[in-house]
Order: sequence, then C-alpha cells, then structure tokens
Amino acid sequence: MSTCIAPPDISDTNLSRVFGPQGILAARWEGYKPRTGQVAFAEACHTVMREGGGVLCDAPCGTGKSVAYLVPSVLRAVQRNERVIVATAGIALQEQLIGKDLPMVREMLAREVGTEWQFAMLKGRGNYACLSLVNEPEQRAEWEGNLSTGELSDLARVDAWAMGAKTGDRSDLPFVVSDSVWRMRAMDRDDCHGKSCEYYEECFARKAHERAAEASVVVVNYHLLFAHIAMRAETGRDVILPEHHALVMDEAHE
Repeated sequence: MSTCIAPPDISDTNLSRVFGPQGILAARWEGYKPRTGQVAFAEACHTVMREGGGVLCDAPCGTGKSVAYLVPSVLRAVQRNERVIVATAGIALQEQLIGKDLPMVREMLAREVGTEWQFAMLKGRGNYACLSLVNEPEQRAEWEGNLSTGELSDLARVDAWAMGAKTGDRSDLPFVVSDSVWRMRAMDRDDCHGKSCEYYEECFARKAHERAAEASVVVVNYHLLFAHIAMRAETGRDVILPEHHALVMDEAHE
C-alpha cells in the first residue's frame, strides 16, 4: 500500500509515453506489455502530483508499484524544480529504490525531462560514524570498559574503516558489528557539537544531509519522517529533512 500527497500544479505529461505499448518501457524491454494495474496506479499518482490532494493505492506484488509512483514523482520534482520525499518502512525497500529503481527511472526519463537530477537516501544520525569519536575515542572510553576482547577488536576495525570511508554509513561496513560496538562510534543528535566540532566539514551525517538538500528525490524511513514532522510542528523549520513539496509513503500499511 502506498500513499502520495502533493500540492496542486504540475506540467501535464502523457504517461503513455512511458507505460504505453510504444512507450519507454516497451522500447527498453522486448515483449513488454502494459499492465493494467501499474498504469492505473501511475495515473492515480500522476493526477495527485499534477492537481494536488492525496491518493491511497493498494496493489499485489508484481504490479510494479515503485516505478508507478516514481515516474510521476520525478516528473513533479524535475519539471517544477521541487523535491519529493519517499518514505518506506524497511531498509530492504530503501536499498531497492536507491540501488535499482531510481537509477533505472533516471535512465528511462533522461530524454523526457531533459535535465540532470539527483536522488539520495537520508538516515538518522546514529547510522553514520562520528569522526570526532573515531579520532578522539577517549570521549567514550568509560563505555568501552564493558566491551569484550572481540568487541574491542571490532571497534578498532570500525575506526580503521571510518578513516577512509566515503559515506560513513553503517550499511556500507564490509563486516558486521554489534549494536554495542557501533554505539561507541555513533553520535546522538543531542550530543553532537555541530559547527563547533573540529570535524564538522568532514562529518558524514552533515554530508548526507547536504546530498539530500541537493536531490530531487530523497528516500527516508518512517522514523525519520515522523521525527521531522514533530520537529517542524514545534519549531516551524525544516530541521531533520530538507524542504519538500510532495510525499510518497510506501509500505503505508506499516
């Protein structure tokens, strides 16, 4: 089940150019035939992205739901120079969207949109290694006294990895560590030193937020989305997620 929510006004685009018998998908895959459910799903999402409001869609596995909502979402974001947030309940779907579906949609719509656009995945701060803790482990030395010899060895491996990591994202670790080990190198938002931190310019969490702020489509989980909603209700500012203009809630039954 997916929910799309968007304000009104989007340039009209005929989805048959993507999903029709002679469309982009047909040109990409020999033997392609439009699926009634996927086309109806895409048209419902596109109507909302164009005219505003919301729509609730439910469809069985194999319908092609992610492509059905991503195409209208990308058209909305790129044609209007806006941003769409896609929220999911599970990391498996997030990785599918980032690793497979969004790259495919970007390739498919290259001629349709006529401009470059980016997508990004944003996670909570606790998913990124903190370079301050990596380089100054004495900040949590008292916690490390409770770790086993094996956990201390894993901690050293995390430190070595973080020093050369590109994203600092725990999901990119080439090995598995326990939550207790990872917590030694992940900074809570309340404890973060922000701009006063010596490693602010190199901060993995800050860079992830920058990538999201430059992207047309940003994939997040529900925990981050609702934390953002709560913070925005309290402060009136976009603190956790970047400003966005439409929202897709995949796995909405969760």
